[in-house]
Amino acid sequence: MNNNLVKLLEKAKGLGITPYKISQDTGIGQTSLGNYLRGERKIGSKNAKVLAQYFNVSVDYILDAEKEKPATPKDDELSENEIKLLAMYRAIPPDQRKMLYSVVEAALKSQGLL
Repeated sequence: MNNNLVKLLEKAKGLGITPYKISQDTGIGQTSLGNYLRGERKIGSKNAKVLAQYFNVSVDYILDAEKEKPATPKDDELSENEIKLLAMYRAIPPDQRKMLYSVVEAALKSQGLL
């Protein structure tokens, strides 16, 4: 069983990010996610890479190859608004995210914030 992956999936569920949403965002089937959560199936390197990118952690963390915390330390957890903003961002099709990033970056630069 991938203990770190189970922790991430359970934390996501607690934040209102459903397996369906993760499946839609990553292309990994809900059945596979459920199998990982129940320890019925080991995650492969391809899906580990996708989920690592989705949760902003290392592939080694997903595969339990290292026993350290995820990339975001506990004392630096996201606020409720940041979580909502991230969920909205993830709802945007990947090919359109780059455009949104460029718009936000330009706006911040014009205000001297970047």
